[in-house]
Amino acid sequence: MLLLRVFFLTASAAAIGVRLGADTTAVVIVVIVWAALMALLPVLLVYSRRHRAKHTAQLQAVGFTPVTDPDGRLR
Repeated sequence: MLLLRVFFLTASAAAIGVRLGADTTAVVIVVIVWAALMALLPVLLVYSRRHRAKHTAQLQAVGFTPVTDPDGRLR
């Protein structure tokens, strides 16, 4: 999942680069945007984990229990 997020953020920066053109200023802007998105990645991971934990707690409070599927993944 992390690899997918990194790919999406890199693709977003590349799309901005294609949109701006191929001059030096555009390349610098794309590198700065890419670095900012990569710096934001840990924040997004923490938010995602807290969001998932909050909803898991809500489901457990109303009686749902986690179940392991045949592949071994917790559902």
